[in-house]
Amino acid sequence: MNKEVIIESLSPIERIVLPSLSSSYQNIDKISEKNSLDKTSVLRALSFLKNKSLVEIKEDEKEIVDLDFLGII
Repeated sequence: MNKEVIIESLSPIERIVLPSLSSSYQNIDKISEKNSLDKTSVLRALSFLKNKSLVEIKEDEKEIVDLDFLGII
């Protein structure tokens, strides 16, 4: 696909997020802070970019257990 066609097909949010990405690992928090965007907007932009095969997304799932005060005693 032609670069100009790809550039014109980008949404405004994709145009904001794309320049902040690099070939090295970036997490959602860093991208949202750098661009003053909420995490949902960043995730949406990354999803759009992934669908256009412009970025690769790697996901890590973590299970977090939070004890209330009875579980701590």
